[in-house]
Amino acid sequence: MASWPGVIPIAVGAGLGLRLRGAEGMVFCFFGDGALGRGCYTKA
Repeated sequence: MASWPGVIPIAVGAGLGLRLRGAEGMVFCFFGDGALGRGCYTKA
């Protein structure tokens, strides 16, 4: 598990992939306060 802001778009993509395939599942993404100021969070 990585703890840098770059995992947010990866988690969003994984969740979208699950939905498009109709699969059941969950995607969890853990991040700290420092990740919220990055562009990845607002764009995802």
